[in-house]
Amino acid sequence: MPVTAAIIVVALAADLRSHRQAEAKKKREASYLSALQSYSQNLKNGLTRKEVENYIWSRAFQPRTLPVGCRGSYSPSRTTIFSTS
Repeated sequence: MPVTAAIIVVALAADLRSHRQAEAKKKREASYLSALQSYSQNLKNGLTRKEVENYIWSRAFQPRTLPVGCRGSYSPSRTTIFSTS
């Protein structure tokens, strides 16, 4: 009897974890689609890199920095993801 109870508890825990993961995935997907729709409406093909940078900065987005050498070339300082070097 205790073995059966343990199996049931483990199965319920696995099911709960799976459910939470599925819900988190749905939430991420909805967030992604919302951002994609916004970018698609505001950023059209043919924009220059500078125009895209200005758009992103105007939205108060803080681009993450990459460590020196991340792109395979030396840079004396850290560079943003928008760097052209």
